[in-house]
Amino acid sequence: MAPLTGKIALITGSSRGIGRAVALELADRGADVVVNYVSHRAAAAEVVAAIEGKGRRALCVRANVGNRDEIRELFAAVKASFGGLDIFVSNAVSATLRPVLDLKERHWQYIFDVTVKAFVLGVQEAVPLMEGRRGKIISVSSLGSHRYLPGYAALGAAKASVECFTRYLALELAPKGINVNAVCGGPIETEALRAFPDHETLKAQWAAMTPAGRLGRPDDLAKIIAFLCSDDAEWIRGQVIVADGGLSLAPPLPSTQVQSSH
Repeated sequence: MAPLTGKIALITGSSRGIGRAVALELADRGADVVVNYVSHRAAAAEVVAAIEGKGRRALCVRANVGNRDEIRELFAAVKASFGGLDIFVSNAVSATLRPVLDLKERHWQYIFDVTVKAFVLGVQEAVPLMEGRRGKIISVSSLGSHRYLPGYAALGAAKASVECFTRYLALELAPKGINVNAVCGGPIETEALRAFPDHETLKAQWAAMTPAGRLGRPDDLAKIIAFLCSDDAEWIRGQVIVADGGLSLAPPLPSTQVQSSH
């Protein structure tokens, strides 16, 4: 029997990139999956079709996880369709890359809404659905939470906050039988890297600096997240698992500056 057979999983931001890879990996391991998106409806529908093609159930829900009401509607849809939840992977992200002195309040407020608020309010909605199910909660972080990436300050600070909440939640939810961890990836080969200035040069530099000899791929993180969602990871609690091919052990990352858009 597949290790996640009978489990219900929700992955936010799962129409593309890392979220898509996680959704498909969990389905491969037996889970039924709720696919969440906000803009890319066709891509989300393709993920749903792929999951159903694996013989698993799938539900597609549009929701902006930076909005409290839409978070509630997302989890209400999960409850209505499946009755409960076993796995919550908080993956959705959006960012504006700017130097700190060029950040406007609206920039970092939006980033914190989609990243930090989405995680905390999502957990608050997920926990009642995990009653008696020994749930797993995984937050997706990034190298920018603790190392410099050009223009990444607001998102890096938001990811660091999510990592902090992960540790607190691991202790607070343990009595409820819920396990909480985070996965911190290095640069991953997705469309998101295009947001960086001179991204092709940066990608080449990062790949050269990584002991593994390449950039990460979405499935690299998906396999680790899937493991953390399994009973085999029960002894891992409140940890931020760094999965970056060894990049964080290398010398400092290139310090290419993001220019002001003013």
